[in-house]
Amino acid sequence: MKCVRWRARGSTRTVSRCPTDRINRLGYFTDADVTTAPVEGTPDPVDVDVKVTEKPTGTISLGLGHGSREGPIISAGVSQDNVFGSGTSLALNVNTSTTNRTLTVTQADPYFTVVGIKRITDVYYRTIFDRLELPNHHGWSGPQIRRAFLRV
Repeated sequence: MKCVRWRARGSTRTVSRCPTDRINRLGYFTDADVTTAPVEGTPDPVDVDVKVTEKPTGTISLGLGHGSREGPIISAGVSQDNVFGSGTSLALNVNTSTTNRTLTVTQADPYFTVVGIKRITDVYYRTIFDRLELPNHHGWSGPQIRRAFLRV
């Protein structure tokens, strides 16, 4: 399909609309091709064929550090956007040091509602170790869930 270009009366700006514009704006594809074919036996409906080339949307991260209170710090993470072609993203992160450990799983759905509300859900398990060794000061351990809704 061809792109359509037009200029509003009195404007110096040319507007262009291509069938692949919305597909390319998703950010998941390097190339998109849209073709149409008439449906046999009917005058108006058409079949729309969309061929896309996906681009890599995942990341792997590793980190090492050292803190005066935490001691050695190690972190690792894996994330994937457009999981299973659904548009949602999924991430797993692990952070550890001598004072705390955290395991986090995050899921984000940018298309949670039709009006542009994005849902983010974090499930994490955190352990905090007591390095102060003070009376009545104990470490903490347990799971937590956080859910956020953002207007996109």
